[in-house]
Amino acid sequence: MTILSLPSRSLTRQIVEPPVGFKPVGDLEWARFDELPPLFVQNARRCSNPVQGPTRAQRNGIRFEKKAQEHIEKHYSDYYLPSPWITYQERYSRRVLYAQPDGLLVDPWGGYIGIIEIKLKHCELAWWQLKYKYLPLLQHIFDPSMWNFSLIELVRWYDPMLRMPQRPELCHDLMDANPNHFNVHIYEPDL
Repeated sequence: MTILSLPSRSLTRQIVEPPVGFKPVGDLEWARFDELPPLFVQNARRCSNPVQGPTRAQRNGIRFEKKAQEHIEKHYSDYYLPSPWITYQERYSRRVLYAQPDGLLVDPWGGYIGIIEIKLKHCELAWWQLKYKYLPLLQHIFDPSMWNFSLIELVRWYDPMLRMPQRPELCHDLMDANPNHFNVHIYEPDL
């Protein structure tokens, strides 16, 4: 596998605008894990076009996520919580909201939580989801003074030239992801 070196920091543009449609978590009133998905999801299909079915790109992404989930469960079964649902409410709002990271690696003895977002291709959206949606929720549920949190994007294709809000660090073992950094783990299964 050949990976090009990252450009110097002076060439990396700092992105401050979130992707269109992304809503970060606001000031939290409460957050908790739920055993069941929300009612609106229980019977929904993962498809943007219910008439024609998922696109080829969507099918590839779904297939990759399934293989990645199986890989993580096989290698980290004692520590891995796949696709947990988190229910939360922001202050000054009556709406109950939902979030679902692709997975959590939890080491209770080491005080470590790895938040995993699985993407077929390395992308800016993963950083925003990890940093401004899942991290605040988990820091509300778990005391940040007792836990170290790592942000991990698990990808098949990694482009080091992609401009990101935070410079990513490659990690070869998910349990060795650097806390308080944006980590990228490359996983290349046969699809």
